[in-house]
Amino acid sequence: MKKLSFILAVMIIFSSLFSNALLAVDDQVTVTLDGEVLEFDVPGRLIDGRTMVPLRGIFEALDATVRWVPETREIISHRGFDTIRLTIDSPELYKNGENIYTMDVPATIIEENGESRTLVPVRAIAEAFGCGVGWDAETRTARITSSPVELPKSVKILALGNSFSDNAMRQLWNILDDAGVEEIVLGNLVIGGCSLSTHWGNISGKADAYEYYKNTEGTWSKTEKVSVQSALAETDWDVITVQQSSGSSGKADTYGVLNAVARYLSENKTNPDARIMWHMTWAYQSDSTHATFPDYNSDQIEMYEKIVAATKEKVLTSKYIDGVIPAGTAVQNLRSSYVGDTLTADGFHLNGTNGQYTAALTWYSAITGRPASDISWTNGPLVESQAEPIKEAVTNAIAFPFEVTPSAYTEKP
Repeated sequence: MKKLSFILAVMIIFSSLFSNALLAVDDQVTVTLDGEVLEFDVPGRLIDGRTMVPLRGIFEALDATVRWVPETREIISHRGFDTIRLTIDSPELYKNGENIYTMDVPATIIEENGESRTLVPVRAIAEAFGCGVGWDAETRTARITSSPVELPKSVKILALGNSFSDNAMRQLWNILDDAGVEEIVLGNLVIGGCSLSTHWGNISGKADAYEYYKNTEGTWSKTEKVSVQSALAETDWDVITVQQSSGSSGKADTYGVLNAVARYLSENKTNPDARIMWHMTWAYQSDSTHATFPDYNSDQIEMYEKIVAATKEKVLTSKYIDGVIPAGTAVQNLRSSYVGDTLTADGFHLNGTNGQYTAALTWYSAITGRPASDISWTNGPLVESQAEPIKEAVTNAIAFPFEVTPSAYTEKP
């Protein structure tokens, strides 16, 4: 009798598992983007008739950033200058502060194989970013058609930086103007060689310690003795950037106050949808005489790789950072072309021709989500003659921000 009971119990268990497996497979759906099948860490599935997919997978496929706020169970995503917000188990979806969508199946957290997964409705997310979505019932496929990121009429960017942010922003106004942005406000809080720890000390002490450079009409002005607090309050910035001092940029152990700085900026910005972005800077020229270059064995590649490693370890894990501007990778990509290691003025600061242009174009593409090919303006004949490898370097840096993509332009025309 006990043996029979045991056999029946085993049959019931296997039957249950088999039924659940069939149900799981039966609920699975395919998702494509512009005809390409999207691969997720867990399959998309139907829940109450709606296609639900893993949170990070769908946002990254749409070239959108994503940030999880555990305290409020809120999901915040940026694509270009569009911001969407949704909360677990809430039907409301907000775009740029406006409630645009009431979802009949909201974002939810499921447990699978002992791990939590956040699923979001694919149609609501894709349509919020302007993409088209179709459903093929026969093949159980959700088909997404992407849409280009729209350039906003107004762009306001504030940098908490040093001479490297000055290098990167120096030609940014001209590039944004060439793209068709109607209102451009650029601000740059500068202390030469300023580190994260110095920024944090100045924030904590409300110190009037910065030179404040501003550009609204194509020309930079300078104001002495400005605090982070006063610059933050000056306008509703769309993007606020922060960076480490160049010599410490590849030393992860110097990033200890990053979260404190980024959190302060996030909590004190006047535009709730403003993004906090990290400016990933460049390695020094191979023959640089900078005092900190021996910390990297005076090896450009070693310095670049350590900058990338520090960014991955400290920046990508910060819940207050919304994206990375990979200027350092764009510079390194361009160095692999016939242009070579000729982008600095003194071995570390970018020169005013191809160096600063490359960094500014990277800022444009990373911040707006628009391609480098948008831009026809150049700062002179040298950059005009090198436009193709420069735009290739920037395009590849945006696509692969943490690795060098060798240039196809190895022979000088």
